Amino acid sequence: MDTQEMLIFRKYENLRLVLNMAYERASVGKGKERHADDKPFDKQQICELNRDFGNGYSLGQIIKKAYEVRRLPAEEAVNELLDIMVYSAALVIVLKEDNRRDAKEQRND
Repeated sequence: MDTQEMLIFRKYENLRLVLNMAYERASVGKGKERHADDKPFDKQQICELNRDFGNGYSLGQIIKKAYEVRRLPAEEAVNELLDIMVYSAALVIVLKEDNRRDAKEQRND
């Protein structure tokens, strides 16, 4: 990595740290304890429910948690915001699957 790339990387270090916090919450924290069933993330309930019921599932969870953040102490609010990031990631995974499937279907038409 050259000097310019290192400077850019450092400017986004706080973002990486927060994204890592969300990752850890899902992979070793609350998400793993309650929902993982030893499955890969994209096979867990958080993604499957989006596939089964549409993106309204994650969007509803995100909205609910966003409302809760307003009334919580800072540490609990941070956890809710990290959960929002995880729900968002699950939705991104499913939407990207949909995008790939749509592109494949268009090629086959």
